[in-house]
Amino acid sequence: MPPRLSLVLGAALLAASFHGHASQDTGTIRGQAAPDEQIIIVSESTNAIVGVVADHEGRFEAHDLAPGQYRVARGSALSQPRGAPVLAGRVTTVTLPAKADDPRR
Repeated sequence: MPPRLSLVLGAALLAASFHGHASQDTGTIRGQAAPDEQIIIVSESTNAIVGVVADHEGRFEAHDLAPGQYRVARGSALSQPRGAPVLAGRVTTVTLPAKADDPRR
């Protein structure tokens, strides 16, 4: 194999293995809320805040979260947060209850 091709393939394999390893060190919170709703995710240990927006069907995901305990809530100040543990290499699912003014309730 030519040296240049070998170098390119080696770099590609290293990048792929690093990416795969990194995803095993973090976790994901996936959930269901109202369509197009803003979701706030707060780490209980660092107070780091992650904001995501639910899609048109109410689904949301936050990736690459450090393992630990998180609070998940609607973007509104009246929302009650839900506890959500994040484990490395795992997905935690959270369903937020319907809002009081939600007609689907």
